[in-house]
Amino acid sequence: MNNSYIRAIAFLLFTHASSQVLALTSQSDAPIRIQSDTAELNAEKDFAIYKGDVIVTQNGSMLKAEKVIIYRSNGALNKIEAFGDPAQFSQPADETNPEIHAYGKVITYSKDSDTLKLEQNARFVQKNNSITGDVIEYDTQKRIAKASGNKASKERVDIIFNPTPKTESTNKSPAQ
Repeated sequence: MNNSYIRAIAFLLFTHASSQVLALTSQSDAPIRIQSDTAELNAEKDFAIYKGDVIVTQNGSMLKAEKVIIYRSNGALNKIEAFGDPAQFSQPADETNPEIHAYGKVITYSKDSDTLKLEQNARFVQKNNSITGDVIEYDTQKRIAKASGNKASKERVDIIFNPTPKTESTNKSPAQ
């Protein structure tokens, strides 16, 4: 067998094994699809690099970037790093939470902590509310975001919060 054929088989096996373990939330067993212009596997060091309009999807969640590096440990995926201008992540609404969108020049997903870390011009949007800052950490299971500014550049966290409008039923007093 020639070298390129062996690499192609190893790459397919690596991608298949990764999709069985990683989730953009680690609670999911759904397959992960990775599309890119190029892909490089380093089986010895357990990582893969995808470049060029990379799209990673699972259960409606989507990560888009120019470059994505996927790391494994003991055969299981444990971290994803995405780089773009900006890289983007979206998670669909569920029974109790609205859809979210997250942006940053660097996005790191850690399976161990189920967190997304957005860095450099980070922005997190949920409905018509948003958080911007230098760094935002988002817990994909608890759906909680934490943000910090950049003291060196005096960049502060900026939050836009739009209260839910009162409905007619909430305006009525109990006596009515």
